[in-house]
Amino acid sequence: MSSSAPSPVKSTMHVRCKRRQTTLFVPVLRSTPFGEIKRHILSALGSRGEPCPDSVADVRLYFSAEDDVEKHLPDVGTIADRDVKSDVVLYFVFREGGEADFEIIDAEDLTMDGGV
Repeated sequence: MSSSAPSPVKSTMHVRCKRRQTTLFVPVLRSTPFGEIKRHILSALGSRGEPCPDSVADVRLYFSAEDDVEKHLPDVGTIADRDVKSDVVLYFVFREGGEADFEIIDAEDLTMDGGV
């Protein structure tokens, strides 16, 4: 994997990141950018020997399993920017094929109201 492992975060806050049958718990701070969450996802999957992309550019995060493909969270955006609460579910997908081709969100929406 080309990205370095994320540094440990000392926090009582976390987000759940879901894709298909996989759910990862990622510790976060209010200042954590979404790009760092994506690095954590790739590191966790790689350490488990699961296939995953080499770059955070090949991962997209969403607030809801129902989000439109273009409503992904920007890498530079932070937990505070979007007022994300602890234990919220974020959905992640991988690039497949071409430059703009990403998987559809294939996971049960675990949020009570379908989003944040």
